[in-house]
Amino acid sequence: MAISRASALATVIAAAAGLGAFTQPAGAQFDHLDQFANPLPESGRWFTNDGSRTGFFIEVQRGVLAGLYVGGDAEGNNAWVSFSGVLQPGALASAPEGGWILETDLLRFAGTGCIVACAGATVGPSSFEDIGDIRIDFLGRSLARVWIDDQPAREIAPIFFGVERA
Repeated sequence: MAISRASALATVIAAAAGLGAFTQPAGAQFDHLDQFANPLPESGRWFTNDGSRTGFFIEVQRGVLAGLYVGGDAEGNNAWVSFSGVLQPGALASAPEGGWILETDLLRFAGTGCIVACAGATVGPSSFEDIGDIRIDFLGRSLARVWIDDQPAREIAPIFFGVERA
């Protein structure tokens, strides 16, 4: 069976493009990550299944996690606080693949742009306030425990869309 020249060229180009997905500039590598033996947490929406009506938006890129913790304040107003940091490999007994740990500050921002019913709205100066600490122990790609300051730990998990979850 003969392979056409166009088919062979397409195979070589596809192989080269595929190899490019596995290479990074030397300065951009996150050396202690082994994403096959210890996969990074799922990016997306995570929920607390404890009736608190709170949740998290988590994005992980090259070992850096950025997130929002969403819920409300003591007056019942919506509150979104931000956090970010470099994931640290964890040696968690309950996570055979090792897991990841994030410990960082929670930041509340003010003076952001209006997005709902903005006619006549005024926006004050932008600011942020450190309102506490967060620790997240990821026990794999889709399970974690979260501590906010000295509150008890709560389990969180991603919200999966369009696929069954065991």
